[in-house]
Amino acid sequence: GIVDEIREYKDNIDFEPDVLNQVEIRLDLINSLKMKYGNSIEEILAYCERSSSELNELVNNNQTIDKLSQKKKDGYIKLNKLAEDISKIRKEVAVKLEDRIEEELRYLGMDKASFKIVVEDNESLNEDGKNKVYFMMTANVGEPLKPLSKVASGGELSRIMLAIKSVIADVDSIPTLIFDEIDTGISGRAAQAVAEKMCLISKNHQVLCVTHLPQIASMADVHFKIEKNIIDGKTYTNVLKLNDKGQTEELARMLGGAILTDLTRKHSIEMKSLANDLKGKIRKT
Repeated sequence: GIVDEIREYKDNIDFEPDVLNQVEIRLDLINSLKMKYGNSIEEILAYCERSSSELNELVNNNQTIDKLSQKKKDGYIKLNKLAEDISKIRKEVAVKLEDRIEEELRYLGMDKASFKIVVEDNESLNEDGKNKVYFMMTANVGEPLKPLSKVASGGELSRIMLAIKSVIADVDSIPTLIFDEIDTGISGRAAQAVAEKMCLISKNHQVLCVTHLPQIASMADVHFKIEKNIIDGKTYTNVLKLNDKGQTEELARMLGGAILTDLTRKHSIEMKSLANDLKGKIRKT
């Protein structure tokens, strides 16, 4: 019967413990590899191929080093060529900028100033190329050129920056420019020239200016008045945005001092009107 058939089938089975043991060991190894290197035989084999490639590179690292060394040399040659090209352009442009900036400084009332751009070569390259660039100037005839920061006052620095910004206004990407004490030591025509230059720059930039001169204040599009008040023994600073009437009143104070008269008010209204006409002409150029 069936029992006899099963018994006969069992007796005919060849059981080899060594083979079974090898199969179990291999299955354990495969499961262990899956846990570390992938969920399938294909992923494990792909990892093996990548590892073999990396091992081959390590074994043959001399070839890799040679390739990287040559790549470094080629990169340095290109970098040095670019640095040379940039250095040449800098030196050519520096001469042109000097003349244009000196012209702007004369227009802004610094007619005795001398401005130079010194472009020196470095022994090695850095993130700025192969040059060091210095802005040098002297504000008076007969004095030696010195670094800008050592010879210019606050007001002069503002005017120098204004001169530079006037020259590069079309390509400068800085959105907002702040001029403080730009009216120090100037009046009359020089003050008007400063106001016109700031108006020109405002075509492409926002300009913030702290001033005490009516010639400059009258050219502004928006006026803020800064004042200090003492309340209960404490000092407070207030910033007030002025309307049209407030603007003419403040201009009148700049023109006539503490005492306001009908004449100073009339003068301030006329100054504001002329300034608006002038701004329109400047911004159309």
